[in-house]
Amino acid sequence: MKRVVMVMAGLLCLFLTGCSAAAFWLSGCGGPDADLVVINGGSQAVWSITLDYGTQTQSIQNAGTYALLEQGQSYGLLLEEGAEQVTVVLSDRLGRELGRTEVEFSGERLYLALEREGMIHISEEMPDGV
Repeated sequence: MKRVVMVMAGLLCLFLTGCSAAAFWLSGCGGPDADLVVINGGSQAVWSITLDYGTQTQSIQNAGTYALLEQGQSYGLLLEEGAEQVTVVLSDRLGRELGRTEVEFSGERLYLALEREGMIHISEEMPDGV
């Protein structure tokens, strides 16, 4: 019985390490396949990212009581196959809008940087100072 418990504990640790490794690749620069990298350069934490494709809406938020993006952090997203235009909304803990913009996607990776006062800067190059 003791061996079974030890083996199960070991497998659980390996599983959790794998989940952490996957989360690592989704943060930072968004992983190698991200279409859109959202960067929080603002002063408030971003608690959710909502993508509105016109016919479908997708919302991303962290499980639990932690912000999705603290100041200086980034999050990479894969956009829906064939997406050309998407509205991106960044929200705070209470669901209040921090910033909103429309993104024209042409197949190249885009960097969306939330700046102070809700301004959003979009470019194909990683912004300086991030």
